[in-house]
Amino acid sequence: MKKAKYQILNTLWLKIIVILTMTLDHIGALLEQYFTDVNPSLALTGDIFRIFGRIAFPLVALLFAEAMRHTHDKEHYISRLGLMTVIVLAFEIGVYYGANIDLVDGNIFITLLCSASFIYFYESKGAKRFLTLLPFAVIILSFITDIYLRSGMVAFYPSYLKAQFSLYGFILCIGFYFTYYFSDQRVTSLTGRNDLENLRKEPYYRSFTNILWIALLTLVTIIFWLISYIDIKADMYNNAVQSYAMLAIIPIFLYNGEKGYQKKFIQYGCYLYYPLHLLILFLAFYLTLGAPSIGW
Repeated sequence: MKKAKYQILNTLWLKIIVILTMTLDHIGALLEQYFTDVNPSLALTGDIFRIFGRIAFPLVALLFAEAMRHTHDKEHYISRLGLMTVIVLAFEIGVYYGANIDLVDGNIFITLLCSASFIYFYESKGAKRFLTLLPFAVIILSFITDIYLRSGMVAFYPSYLKAQFSLYGFILCIGFYFTYYFSDQRVTSLTGRNDLENLRKEPYYRSFTNILWIALLTLVTIIFWLISYIDIKADMYNNAVQSYAMLAIIPIFLYNGEKGYQKKFIQYGCYLYYPLHLLILFLAFYLTLGAPSIGW
């Protein structure tokens, strides 16, 4: 694949950035919970970690879109997301009922599973398309739960069943995926060429797609920030921090669309890192400092 000189990041590098920023985010959240009223310096460090941690999810949404676009078997990919959903869910339920701690504000794999299922059913023929209502319903329930929790009310939907980032995350995942449809149509129209497979290998195709992703991320983040600015009760995602998700435009701009070094152990390692690092961080803080007041 041809690429512009500045397009230096492949999929592997994006995964590395996700792992680093996600880990910083979770460490930062714990530092905030444990030290806000005890050690302001450590709490401030937590705030900084969380700012850089906001980079993670937009890149997760991008990697999700790439995986859904390039996989030869969407059903197999969805089944992997389903397995990871169950693993993380079992861990969260165990911590919730065993230690009475709301460890994570939702399950990121529920978000990805709902997004993947929505795409799969939408691209199916006939009555199967109506099944898109099922994953969308989970997203809406999660979104309503976010509103309830932010308003100080008791949520009727368990937090461990909630799709993390709910509607915001769903829009990014779906939007990043369907951006390719718009890129195909627009680049074909502008160039007057019909050889789409070759067009997709051109650097301007990648640059155009990246710019659309950046525009989508910026627009969605600003809209949710404005809603929270108008009414603080609508601040479902702590948008004072979440607005820093726009820092992800830098690696998105530098993305070249290539896979990079790919091995099975890297693929499965990235999947397993999420629950493993949560477990390690939970044990490290919980066994040394006790239970936090709320989860992250």
